[in-house]
Amino acid sequence: MKTIEANGYSSIDELTKSNQKILGRLFYLLGFTLCISRVFFGINMSISDVFMVLLVGYLLLMKKVVFSKQLVLFFIGVICWRLLSTILLSSWVDTSVSLFSVIMTGQKFFVNLLYLILTISILHINPEFKKDFLSGAKVGTLFFGCLSMFIFLVAPASLKSFVLFGDLRLKGFMNDPNYFAYLQTCGYCIWYLRPFKGKWKNLIAFMGYTSCILLSASKTGVVAFLVINLLFLIQKLFRKNINVKHLVMTIMTASVLIIGTHFLFADYVSNLIARFLSIPQFVRFEGVFTNFYGAIVAGGSGRTEAWKTAQLLLTRTHFMGIGFVDYSSVALSVSGSPTIAHNTFLQIAVEWGIVPAMMGMLLVFGQFVRKLLLKKWLLCLLILANIIFSFSISLQNSRLLWILVGLLVVKEQGSLVNGKKEQSND
Repeated sequence: MKTIEANGYSSIDELTKSNQKILGRLFYLLGFTLCISRVFFGINMSISDVFMVLLVGYLLLMKKVVFSKQLVLFFIGVICWRLLSTILLSSWVDTSVSLFSVIMTGQKFFVNLLYLILTISILHINPEFKKDFLSGAKVGTLFFGCLSMFIFLVAPASLKSFVLFGDLRLKGFMNDPNYFAYLQTCGYCIWYLRPFKGKWKNLIAFMGYTSCILLSASKTGVVAFLVINLLFLIQKLFRKNINVKHLVMTIMTASVLIIGTHFLFADYVSNLIARFLSIPQFVRFEGVFTNFYGAIVAGGSGRTEAWKTAQLLLTRTHFMGIGFVDYSSVALSVSGSPTIAHNTFLQIAVEWGIVPAMMGMLLVFGQFVRKLLLKKWLLCLLILANIIFSFSISLQNSRLLWILVGLLVVKEQGSLVNGKKEQSND
């Protein structure tokens, strides 16, 4: 077991090529299977967990598991804080604290830490393993997304129910359509900056990702998709030598065409829009453009009430959080509803306590700024997608999120230490 020094990495012997190949393939398969998840016996399990366990076991066998001293101290502090909150919770809130609830919640947190430790350890051996994971995530999200659409379009009803949430919203092989849209959006980001070879493959990828996000009927997914594509458009404009005169003429021509189309073909355009909005999955998107706030907080999820419950839990626990007790059971005893926070920041604050949560978020933000200065565009874009989704869904137990945190905090060989730049940009 090795430890990372605060100013860099401890020395580590190079693995044989065969061992590195095994690690690379397992990390690829971990990324490939991230989008297959189901709840068994109250535990959200993913096929990627199998490869995570294999990788951690393999690294332990080779004594290549690496820890950061700062992260170890931080998470020891988080665990101690949460244990104290668990002990004191019954005196703050009228709820019972069962050992089973503590074990189940602790297990989720432990799995998250394993993904974080695995990412740091495997990138310490070879930073190029990051490409294996990203490639696996790109291919996996596209493959299982397209497979889900195929089942949705042509399969019998018995199979359709497996990939649908309710009667119409596509959730793929995940538990929730919002999480499906989240992974599809992240896969889209990876594909855009690291496209396939071949125009047909890229055309299929674009149509596949776009269709999956739209068919998920996730309002947050559509917002994230639009924001990310807007950033891609801005990037293209700034990367090319812009002819101001040509740009102005293009904008004016486009404006004239849009206005002319509206007046000359008003009925046709109205009918086209009406047909588009008549598609059941797309009805949910209308509110995003007409009443953005209402569209995000309204609906069956009851986000406004969920956020109020989270704030109430924070104040009732004196901002120390609920510890390792199940969030839903505590929320039920306080507000009468077991709904989770539907906001990653609030959820972490309630579970960890305000002080550890703020410290953790500041740590991640600091590393995000560092990667941004190093022009690690792909990683920063994935973090941005996670931030957008975090405002309306709870990602605190997302495996991808913890892997991305690992990618953020790891200092690759040749990273910005003592003024030196990292070797390559994403």
